[in-house]
Amino acid sequence: SKLTDLVRANILDEVDSFLATQQIDRSDIRHWIAHAGGPKVLETLEGALALPEAALARSWRSLQSVGNLSSASVMFILDELLEDNAAAPGDYGLIIGMGPGFSVELVLLKW
Repeated sequence: SKLTDLVRANILDEVDSFLATQQIDRSDIRHWIAHAGGPKVLETLEGALALPEAALARSWRSLQSVGNLSSASVMFILDELLEDNAAAPGDYGLIIGMGPGFSVELVLLKW
């Protein structure tokens, strides 16, 4: 699809250049909170960003349990992460939201 082609072509540079502004590398991110926009989008994110296995487990669960909530899905996934007390002090997280016309919003979190 056009969306997955756009994600595949652009997301790695977008994420890496964004993190570089904070002197952070992708390997420093412990918590990935990605827009659950569908199976193909999540698979493309996993592959393009070379994410560790289960990095997007919360996004996959969100997609399976409530479906594609558009960009708002990241807030539900973040809420689950916070409820689980899964983040430790000093951990980094990255929120990846996607919008119309293919826009990407990135938010860096630190606990």
